[in-house]
Amino acid sequence: MLTAVDGRAFSSPAGGVRRYVSELYSALGRQGVGMAVDAIGAAPDASLPPVCRSVSEAWSPPTNLGRHAVGVPLTLARGAAAVYHAPAYVAPLWGRAPVVLSVHDIVYASRPEWYPYRRDPLRRWFYRHSVGRARLILVPSTFTADELMRVYGVAATRVRLVPLAPAASFFNASPAPGETREPVLLHVGDLHTRRDLPCAVAVLARLVAVDGRAWRLVLIGRDRGSLAEVRRAAMESGMADRVDHVANVTDAGLREWYGRAFALLYPSRYEGFGLPVAEALAAGLPVVAADAGSVPEVVAEAGCLFGPGDVDAAAALVGALTDAAHFRQRQVLGQARAAQLTWERTAALTLEALCEAAHG
Repeated sequence: MLTAVDGRAFSSPAGGVRRYVSELYSALGRQGVGMAVDAIGAAPDASLPPVCRSVSEAWSPPTNLGRHAVGVPLTLARGAAAVYHAPAYVAPLWGRAPVVLSVHDIVYASRPEWYPYRRDPLRRWFYRHSVGRARLILVPSTFTADELMRVYGVAATRVRLVPLAPAASFFNASPAPGETREPVLLHVGDLHTRRDLPCAVAVLARLVAVDGRAWRLVLIGRDRGSLAEVRRAAMESGMADRVDHVANVTDAGLREWYGRAFALLYPSRYEGFGLPVAEALAAGLPVVAADAGSVPEVVAEAGCLFGPGDVDAAAALVGALTDAAHFRQRQVLGQARAAQLTWERTAALTLEALCEAAHG
């Protein structure tokens, strides 16, 4: 079966989207089903999995909407793909090829006050139209499925639950015990308002006040408009010299941080899945996270959950990890939970949906 996919996703500025398509199509290539994939419009320097071949895109206006109104549909019309996978929220505006759309969250629709394009009605129309056009919609969590059906009125028969997974490389190293780790609270993911990072600063301040360790907060991810707020919160609480921001990091560097830190602190109030949470569990780093969005179903019994914004509870959960036996218990539970999430399973479920859409 010839499948087409939006090739620009392989060089998307969104790190989560890049990770998703790279891991997914690498795993699809390992399924051994003779699959062929046209990556439409892939950048010349994009790193494509072996199952994909780069296909040039027909001319289109230089916008995302323009591509999906002109370039992608025309390219599909001149090709022979049986199904088109739109891996990140938006689909071609027209065409005969059935569309399988991946929707990772719908925060832009359910909580527009957090969304940078909340004043862009055309973009919001585009997202809604894409959901309407898709034959099947892939979501990474039950939370996102429920949101999709609640906000857009999508029928459950069109939704397929396809969880994501940590890369296998995050399992490779033996996790260091708690007593050998640095007193670092780690946050991984772009700095959005919905991630409630001032709460993380407040947790840091609380730990510094009650514990003699030299606690630090390290934020890894691109600033999406929240760094100034974080800096202000750190200054007001006397934590300015204890908060570090790292905009970009390689996979090897990220694994090193997961191995050095004491806990992943994730106070986010809304996640469609939360891939860094799964990565941390796989690497043996305990997760202390807000009981919100999809995170509770991702961490299951392995996570240490606190009420959104509850600084005292979050600090107490981190403090409890200073007990070596408790730290090790969380490591074991976390790696066992992460082992249930594999890209092979993600690929198998995705392939099933692609075949269903192509032949339905």
